[in-house]
Amino acid sequence: MEFHGIIPDRPRHYITRQHIMRYAFASTYVTGKKVLDIACGAGYGSSYLAGCGASMVVGMDISESALTYACSHYVRDNLHFLQGNAVQLPFESDEFDVVVSFETIEHVTQVEEYMKEMRRVLSPHGVFICSTPHVKYTRHPAYHVKEFFPEEFFRLLEDNFYHVERYAQFITVVTRIHDIIPITEYFNKLTTRIKHSLPFKSRLKTMRDRIIPSSSCQQTYEITSADTAAFRRERVTSLKEKGYSDLVRIMVAVCGKGGE
Repeated sequence: MEFHGIIPDRPRHYITRQHIMRYAFASTYVTGKKVLDIACGAGYGSSYLAGCGASMVVGMDISESALTYACSHYVRDNLHFLQGNAVQLPFESDEFDVVVSFETIEHVTQVEEYMKEMRRVLSPHGVFICSTPHVKYTRHPAYHVKEFFPEEFFRLLEDNFYHVERYAQFITVVTRIHDIIPITEYFNKLTTRIKHSLPFKSRLKTMRDRIIPSSSCQQTYEITSADTAAFRRERVTSLKEKGYSDLVRIMVAVCGKGGE
């Protein structure tokens, strides 16, 4: 299956920063825990959680190419990668203390089966942490099967879990500018427009390359403490405190299985 996830070769890009911040948020739940990272993609988030005190992390993805990348770039004694489907997990019931599933549910055709599987593999006192983009702020790619409004997403989780804490990531003005005019596209157009008319075009190219680093997908990117400290400015914020906002970009939920 084709891989549509994030490879963090440009960690300063706002989409990558938001992905990293979600893993930083989840890391506060994993110490001493057995963790399942569903739709782990390139594996950098699973690797980060494995380095944050988790006793074991299993990164699972349906994409063979994603897992090939993950296995070749991220190696830890307490980290394993496995191919599998989120609606038919190859694990025993109550096997994991924490299940993380970021930006997954919008790709799933069998949502109820997905919810049942999340509950099944989670231990009685376990925690399910998931996220999905606000339907207003996606580009509606064909591989998104179902996109959610905030209330719709949280209600679904509350129907399936005993306790749900509502969180969100918000859009800044800079983020919205990036949404409207992707920064790479902007500088490409700018360079094309003036490269033949200005004598300092080589200096312009140097300046542009500093702003937009060339791709380095063959390098292994590790989330560091410096990264997470820098990204605290875009921290996950409680929706209960802020209320619903038109600037909510990503909904994040922390769900307790409980009640059993």
